[in-house]
Amino acid sequence: MGRHAATIAAYPIKAALGGGFRGVYFNRITKERTASEAFGSLEAARFWAKTEAHTRHDAEGYALAALSRRGEYEANVWTA
Repeated sequence: MGRHAATIAAYPIKAALGGGFRGVYFNRITKERTASEAFGSLEAARFWAKTEAHTRHDAEGYALAALSRRGEYEANVWTA
């Protein structure tokens, strides 16, 4: 894998903003940020983010490099 194409994340939404969890896909090349609706669990938000990466990069091939984050999820998407 040779190019850092995107970053995906899942994180808690502040209680003042309604709470829950959100998934995000951030394209590193175009700077486009796509956010999910609010989910009830971190696992659901993480699944949304991974699915978004798969949908966008499956045809060209990709790998996820997860970063260690307490209470949230973040991974870099690497493509060929």
